[in-house]
Formats: sequence, structure tokens, C-alpha cells
Amino acid sequence: MIDERRIYDYNSESITHLTKDISLIKEFMIDIEGDNKKYLTEISVVANNEIITSKYFETIQFIEQLKLFHKVEIDSKYFKLVKKDNQNSLLLITQSDEKIFISESEARAATAIFSMSLHGYSFKILLESVYIDEETRIKSIKHVIKKMKDEREQVLKM
Repeated sequence: MIDERRIYDYNSESITHLTKDISLIKEFMIDIEGDNKKYLTEISVVANNEIITSKYFETIQFIEQLKLFHKVEIDSKYFKLVKKDNQNSLLLITQSDEKIFISESEARAATAIFSMSLHGYSFKILLESVYIDEETRIKSIKHVIKKMKDEREQVLKM
């Protein structure tokens, strides 16, 4: 049940180049009767309009697998190690047929951007696992994905 004393807000930021389109969707709760502070309640990974992770724990696993790029010898839940242009790359596992390759430098940059994107936010609510129901959250994420897609198309037209 959603608490009417709280407002939920979302924002997104790309963690890779626009052509790769891997983004973070961050869900916030704002306590309008308290300090108006933004509390991070969930963070998800989206790739080419597909939800890859929908929970914070899954997102942490995703980022940790990116960090281990150079050590990954076996396939993981989110990536397969492949050769592309005579160098190792990670192939993101998606439901679609689209192939998204991530180089080692892109993986390092994505993990750095992820870390920087969390600075300044409170994790209190996230760590207490108080958040809106999954169905409502997934609908909200899909709405943010559509908004991101529209904005990206505008940027690419420039």
C-alpha cells in the first residue's frame, strides 16, 4: 500500500554510450510530511527498453559482474564472455535478439558511473525494504523507459 504522506519519483541516467543504451532507473521516495529528503527505494538496470534487473540486489550483482570483467572465465546470469574484434567483450543476455557488447573499458566506466550516481542519497528506506508493490513499480519503470526512449530519439536527431 502506498503511503499518501510520501511521493514516489523516478530518474534515469545512462551508464554507457547512447548507442548501447544501458541505463539505471532509480526510484525515490520523498517524505512530504518530514524533511522532504529523497530516499532511494530501488534501482534497476534497463537495456534497450528491456528491464534487465528490477531489484537493488540484482542490480548490485549486475554491477559486480561488470567489475569482474577481466576475471570472468564462465558465463554468468547477465553476461557471456565472447571475442569481438579480436578482444574479449561481454555480451549482455537479453530477451530480445539484439546483441549488446560491452568492452572492458566500457565495463569499468559503467561501474564508476554507477558508484558516482549513488552519492548523496539516503539508503535508509532501501535497506529497510520499505517500497511500493512490484506491479506498480514495474509499470512506473516502463513509463520511465518510454520517456527515456523519446528523449534519446530527440538527442540522436540533433
